Amino acid sequence: MHKFSYFFGLVLLSLFACEPAGSPATEATEPAEVLPTAEEGRQAIEQLVRDAFDEVWSACDTTALDRLHTADFVLLEHGEVWTNDTIKNYQIGEAVRTAEQGYERQNSFEFIETVADGKTVWTAYHNYAKWVKDDEVLFTGQWLESAVAILTEDGWKLKMLHSTRVPRNE
Repeated sequence: MHKFSYFFGLVLLSLFACEPAGSPATEATEPAEVLPTAEEGRQAIEQLVRDAFDEVWSACDTTALDRLHTADFVLLEHGEVWTNDTIKNYQIGEAVRTAEQGYERQNSFEFIETVADGKTVWTAYHNYAKWVKDDEVLFTGQWLESAVAILTEDGWKLKMLHSTRVPRNE
């Protein structure tokens, strides 16, 4: 009887020592991913929009595109599709015009709504610009726009902008 008890004890011990595959105790647990808060997403996209217009469109800094836009960024500009390459070509021409004519573009924004959901955030806003030379406003522009940003390994980047010109009241 002693051998039977010993054998039975070994069987029970081996059953308790082995847990089924995939059980929580045997799976390697990864730390839960911490997603940005809605407020962090809101702040990120609103700052990205400001930075993009100040650096990309006003300063014509072609190096800002890699920092502020995803590689597959697309701009829907009043019926046209622009990529980062289209924007770079525009920047080069605009930088020459700005230098020759001595004006500067100044931007301001009125954010309408911003919605953040984890690693994606979008915003709708009014974009106002004025071109100034020697404290004189040469002309102004206004657009109704939306933007989408995503959280990448390199931080928040703009993935898409959609822009519609608002007609000027003259």
